[in-house]
Amino acid sequence: MIHGYVEIPLLDLTTELGDEAANKIINDFSCPMNKDVEFFLKSRAIEFAKQGITQTHLVFASYKGETRLIGYFSLTSKVMSVKDTYLSNSIRRRIAKFGTRDLSNKGYVMTAPLIAQLGKNYTDGLNKQLTGNELLKMALDKVAMIQRIIGGKIVYLECEDIHQLKDFYSRNGFVEFGQREKDSEDADRIKGQYLLQLLKVIK
Repeated sequence: MIHGYVEIPLLDLTTELGDEAANKIINDFSCPMNKDVEFFLKSRAIEFAKQGITQTHLVFASYKGETRLIGYFSLTSKVMSVKDTYLSNSIRRRIAKFGTRDLSNKGYVMTAPLIAQLGKNYTDGLNKQLTGNELLKMALDKVAMIQRIIGGKIVYLECEDIHQLKDFYSRNGFVEFGQREKDSEDADRIKGQYLLQLLKVIK
């Protein structure tokens, strides 16, 4: 946990307070910059957490004498396919230790943690209480803690093909390794026809 913030798993919150109280807290969240981030938290996060599909972690901080939700991230585990042509030789050698060689696609297949969602709360200017770098670090620290138990060094995410997002993740050590066509049900909330896929080797 980064000093000054409190991180609480959404599943723990629903267990302790119940769905109605948890929904009241997360309904305070708004993210006009990314409607998919807002939609997931309000419409899918509780259900997915209970089903064990994706676990969401809420980040709180004190703001004007109140404890407020300032951001969240969601993690899950999925299979990823990485082609040789996207990566440098050094990263490819690192990935080879954790993946299975896929000769047909000339790359590697592996199971790795996916940072499925990452977003700050723009309600009442709460986004200013937390930087994107800090929120991403919380997610990466959680992934590193999991991998110290089960092994692994690879984490990945998907984002819209937007310069600001690509620059943000590049500055945080992520490299592009592919594209994924967006799901039809998410078409209204995600710009473009595909999502960029980026990975990071955790040191």
